[in-house]
Amino acid sequence: MGAGQVGSSAFAPDQEHNGERVEERRRPPVEVEPARCPAVGVQTVAEKVGYMRGSADEEQQGRDHADQYDRPARYVAHPSDHAVDLALVAAVQAAAAAHHGCGKPCNTRSMGEPVEIMPYDPAWPVMFARWGTCLRVALGDAAARIDHIGSTSVPGLAAKPVIDIQISVASLEATDAFLRPLTEMGLVYRVDNPEQTKRYFREPPGQCRTHVHVRQLGSFSEQFPLLFRDYLRCHTAAANEYAAAKKHCAAKFRNDRPGYAQAKDAFVWDIIRRADAWAQHTGWAPGPSDA
Repeated sequence: MGAGQVGSSAFAPDQEHNGERVEERRRPPVEVEPARCPAVGVQTVAEKVGYMRGSADEEQQGRDHADQYDRPARYVAHPSDHAVDLALVAAVQAAAAAHHGCGKPCNTRSMGEPVEIMPYDPAWPVMFARWGTCLRVALGDAAARIDHIGSTSVPGLAAKPVIDIQISVASLEATDAFLRPLTEMGLVYRVDNPEQTKRYFREPPGQCRTHVHVRQLGSFSEQFPLLFRDYLRCHTAAANEYAAAKKHCAAKFRNDRPGYAQAKDAFVWDIIRRADAWAQHTGWAPGPSDA
């Protein structure tokens, strides 16, 4: 099995998850939907600050691109760009502060905030594109991939208004390659993150809630969100089922974010089993990096 695929062996029967026994459930063969499902993009990230400082018309242009599911070309940084471009960082952060996509102030409260599932907002891929540009310039070739993941990366899917970004690197041990560039951008390194398969960063203080997950390229934890995202992008019925499950869990655990996450786990694992069968049937592998 190549590094670009998640095989059935990754989801072995009777494995442990969150302290509970997860038993294999036999499913009939997956019927693959004949769907056009490229990843969502907004604009080529090579256009950089000109778009980040864009007018209202350009904002709408970005939304139109998102509706068409165009994929951005990867920005290939020149050697001189590998250092953190603080002017670009400032421009991107200023643009994000000026326009939050949802038309209201950013939510910067703590884990005690209520769980709110919002209708899909076409500004979400626009917000990712801003970060993607900045991250690519800051990290250069140290980032093998920079991808929009999570529910806000799936067109039409209701979600918490949180932009999840995954940065794939060759090794988590080589922290010099990503730690300093990311913290110089103002991202907050969460040293207390309990997940040992990633390094976790949060948005700069006062900005829209953004989760940055640094994971090792080709690892299970890195492939999981890419497969989950691509499966939902290609299977509308599954995406609608997931949205309904999230809304149900949010209503039950509105003021209990850990409880919400735990309740949602069963639905996530059910979908990833289907996604794994789909991957085996179609030969799925992640497409090009989003930024």
